Amino acid sequence: MTQAQFISVLLPILLALITAAGTLALYGIKILTAKAKAKLDSITDENDRKYTRDILKQAEDFISTAVIETNQTIVDNLKRANEDGKLTPEEISQAFGSTATKVQELMGEDFKEALSEVIPNTEAWIKSKIEYYVNLNK
Repeated sequence: MTQAQFISVLLPILLALITAAGTLALYGIKILTAKAKAKLDSITDENDRKYTRDILKQAEDFISTAVIETNQTIVDNLKRANEDGKLTPEEISQAFGSTATKVQELMGEDFKEALSEVIPNTEAWIKSKIEYYVNLNK
């Protein structure tokens, strides 16, 4: 099998996997968002409800900011460096890791602790939200 034949067979498989991963990420976001909304709806004290909304909004702002910054500083440069203007799986992983690190820096430990009181599986929620904002910025 020549390299061109191999690539022509591999490309549809990779596209299907990427599409499936995106779909699963969006489904995961829906589940996590529904859980967060259910928790928010269960809060009866208005001050607690406002606090919870503020935490969630600030967390999403941190994540959105990190995604935009990564796109501007890393992703755009990597795309320009590639002949086809696309990222390799390793570059995608590198960009995701950089974004996740930036989110952690922006949030800090105290904020992450407060977020974990609102979102039970904080790390999974953050990863899902990163995927969500990456897809929005495409």
